[in-house]
Amino acid sequence: MVDKPVFKITFPWKLMVVNHPYLGKECWLLNLDRITIGDNVCISQRAFLCMGNHDYTSRSLDLIVKPIHVEDGAWICANAFVGPGVAVGRNAVLTVGSIATKDLEMFGIYWGNPEIFVKKRVVRAN
Repeated sequence: MVDKPVFKITFPWKLMVVNHPYLGKECWLLNLDRITIGDNVCISQRAFLCMGNHDYTSRSLDLIVKPIHVEDGAWICANAFVGPGVAVGRNAVLTVGSIATKDLEMFGIYWGNPEIFVKKRVVRAN
């Protein structure tokens, strides 16, 4: 049996991908606005990039959308969530099951709900 990777992209024309992305099985890009994905970005299995939310102060729960930007070399690990308006810095990591509600600094490793900075990522030269 061959298992083919499947992922969801809500509006392909609102997705900007540079080079060599990895989109894991069952990841979902709910791109109601622009999502930008840089070079060598990994978005792992079941990760969810969601740029939509609702205004809970509005009787009609008006939709609010904000773009998401994932810079070169970043890694969004399995089952992680990136919320509206978040910028993921170059080579940043959002660990398994974590939730990003604010920008992630470059080379930062983040864990938890909401995300907390754990340490700096060191990337070896190949």
